[in-house]
Amino acid sequence: MDKKKITLSGLIILVMVILVDFTLKKISLAENITIIPNVLSLSYAENFSLTTSTIIINLLLMLFVIGLIIYYTKKKSKSVIPLYIILAGETGNLLDRLINGYVIDYIKIFNNSAITISDISITIGIIALVICVIKYFIKKK
Repeated sequence: MDKKKITLSGLIILVMVILVDFTLKKISLAENITIIPNVLSLSYAENFSLTTSTIIINLLLMLFVIGLIIYYTKKKSKSVIPLYIILAGETGNLLDRLINGYVIDYIKIFNNSAITISDISITIGIIALVICVIKYFIKKK
């Protein structure tokens, strides 16, 4: 895959994750929606669990991920896509903290604590990145 395709794919993922996250936050603000009773719902919750230092840590992590994206894009590696997924999630959470002072959580699973598409994006990106690293070392042997 060439650099332009990698970058375009990554930016599309980034924008889509942020837009879906933002849209679902707005929907959850308007009303609680039960998707599967007692299993899955959209429900507004304010998450103040982390402090201002979290913003600084978040920014540093984002800069690190952006550095990795630049490095792996130059190498024309598909491994950069999981980094864009992680960056999308980090960006969504950071925007919430900067705009609201807290993160708006909205996906409740089994009536437990709420999460966001940004949180899911970070998790999926990390899992995909681990898989890429494992594949790389298997291929290298």
